[in-house]
Amino acid sequence: MELIVTPFTIEDFSPLSAADAYLIGNDNYGVRLAASFNLDGFEACVSKAHNLGKRLYVNVNKVFTQSEIQSVTPFLEYLKEIEVDGIFFSDFGVYTIAKRIGIANLLIYNSETQLVNPLDVEFMNSLGLQGQLISKDVTLKDIQAIDPKQGNIGMTIYGYYHLFYSKRKLVSAYFEKYLRDPTPYLNDYHLTIRELERKENLGIIEDNNGTNILSGEILNGVDYIADFIGRGYSMFLIDGIFENCTYLQTLLAIFRSAINGEKNCLDKLEKLYPDHHYGTGFYKRKLTIKDKEEMPHV
Repeated sequence: MELIVTPFTIEDFSPLSAADAYLIGNDNYGVRLAASFNLDGFEACVSKAHNLGKRLYVNVNKVFTQSEIQSVTPFLEYLKEIEVDGIFFSDFGVYTIAKRIGIANLLIYNSETQLVNPLDVEFMNSLGLQGQLISKDVTLKDIQAIDPKQGNIGMTIYGYYHLFYSKRKLVSAYFEKYLRDPTPYLNDYHLTIRELERKENLGIIEDNNGTNILSGEILNGVDYIADFIGRGYSMFLIDGIFENCTYLQTLLAIFRSAINGEKNCLDKLEKLYPDHHYGTGFYKRKLTIKDKEEMPHV
């Protein structure tokens, strides 16, 4: 079993040593990153993680255009050369390239939404990957239906839901409409928007890859992690986007307590951070399928 955390700099590795592995990325190849690491520093990150007895994973979860995919081959070859421990991906173009250069066994599939049932997991296992993370929007019933012992299977145990992505520069367009320079607001992780029908603020980020909108609610499965481990799930990602190193230190300590059997850890976090909107996502949500008569006509 491993807890995977997303540090913000290489200096965060030691303070976050309660984790088993670190997940880093660069915004040329990854999206919705907690921080974008300089490519020149990746080898030092691998060395630092290994010296601490940790694994170092790289997020290559971008969906690449035809022109962008050309740069993926040399990047994956570089990751192979510096001996990263795994590569998170979502675009099957990455899988095709990795298979060609002999590192498909390093890949960990994480599209955030696709793997929701035993058949999905069985198919991904057939590809010879290192592992896979099931969808964020699964119920407890879905989680129980999947047999994680058939492979190295995990989940995002803490993090925001991804609601929207566009390659368009929507934050820039907004400020330009009102004759304001958008530059100070690019890569600003403190911006939020609110829809008229919602009561919560949603995080919005514009970077080199476009615009992302994330949920106001934070999926927090701390009170379920011990049960998930007992069922055989082996990877648990704590996505620290919008947070900081000190917060992640506290979070890791409480997750470790939950793994060791402490109860009601979510209550403890809610008291420590009342400004955070924690929830259990789809775990207990009742999902319904509309009848054809209810479906809107297009």
